[in-house]
Amino acid sequence: MMFRQAWALVIMPAMALAGGDTYFTGDATSYTLGQVSAGNCNFMYDPGVDDNYAALNSEQWDSTLNCGRCAEVSCDDDRCSDTTSTQIVYIVDRCPECKQGDLDLSPAVFEAITGSDPDRYSIKWRFVDCPVSGNIEYCTKSGSSSSWLAIQPANFANGVASMKIANQDVTMVDSCYYYLLNGGSNVDMSAVSVELTSFSGETITETLSLTADECTEGTSNFGASTTQQSSTQQSSTSQTSPSTTAPAATTATPTATTATPSSGSSSTQQNEVNKYFNTLKSSNSSGGDGYQAGKVTAADESGSGVSILQSSEAGVEKTPSTQQTDDADQTADSDTKQVTTKTKAKSSGTSPVFIAMAVLAAVGGIALAAVAYSVKKKKLDDKRIDRDENLARSFDTFSSPLRINETIAQI
Repeated sequence: MMFRQAWALVIMPAMALAGGDTYFTGDATSYTLGQVSAGNCNFMYDPGVDDNYAALNSEQWDSTLNCGRCAEVSCDDDRCSDTTSTQIVYIVDRCPECKQGDLDLSPAVFEAITGSDPDRYSIKWRFVDCPVSGNIEYCTKSGSSSSWLAIQPANFANGVASMKIANQDVTMVDSCYYYLLNGGSNVDMSAVSVELTSFSGETITETLSLTADECTEGTSNFGASTTQQSSTQQSSTSQTSPSTTAPAATTATPTATTATPSSGSSSTQQNEVNKYFNTLKSSNSSGGDGYQAGKVTAADESGSGVSILQSSEAGVEKTPSTQQTDDADQTADSDTKQVTTKTKAKSSGTSPVFIAMAVLAAVGGIALAAVAYSVKKKKLDDKRIDRDENLARSFDTFSSPLRINETIAQI
């Protein structure tokens, strides 16, 4: 952990120089990511990534420190008809098999810059500021407490090079993007001091009220000034809002829509975002359905007989077609009741089939008993006959004592 912290301090200046006009070259491939939180960065907050996501190669992954940064990508392959078209992607995942300079892009971004189906193309790219709106979000990992506090910054314009929590140095959580304060003095979760330093050298210091497994909006973002300070405040919380991936046509730089600004400058920025999406809507649709970015129009229930807020049919005015259907049902209801009554009357007695089966069972039992009795009687009669024959044989002429004596005398 100490090595990782020291390594971050060593490479921070180099990474700052790597931004701006420093381009990297490598290969672009394509893959599908279900939602932002599914990437190796494990982001709890979605700044509006949509289909503009990418996985960074292992050599530049830098122990998750490049998570949340944005890259401007263009095609650098002879097969591309347009090598000037660019797309901005958010680094939310890691590509273990990719070599230095490689990016694994979403299918939509890959097609936008290459005009081709997923394949392997040469690209060039550089780190740029993310087109976010609103302030930095501070997401607290589940299980965090006053003695073990893991914070994930999100929705930042420029990458976060280092962070301090409660004026103490921190380490990184293994395998996911969190800055961890572990084993230090107990921290008051209702007033946590955090300090962020961007790769461009800007510093933001805020005091926040944090809750485990929730994201808390700060009061500023990188880019407004070199150093920004904010007073102690109870910031609003927002739940993670993962976005689902869907095929998208080639678009301009992605713009976030999830954060709600809390200051005057942020409100102006949000209005610009809304105007931008309204322009996209009007240019892509000729229906004129009154779309407004960031707003949801409730369905008109005035022409419906039933409101989605009603829990029963009581008090609902029926339409003419419904009334006619009810009258027809009532007309046939009496006939249905009569038939049902007759059916019940017929079924009140014992079923003939059941009686027949019972009679057959009784007859069968009697027949079996009769057969068993006959067999037993025959056996008794046979025994009696054999006994009588044996008795008769014992007292016949050939077996008498006189006959036996005469036979002996003759011998």
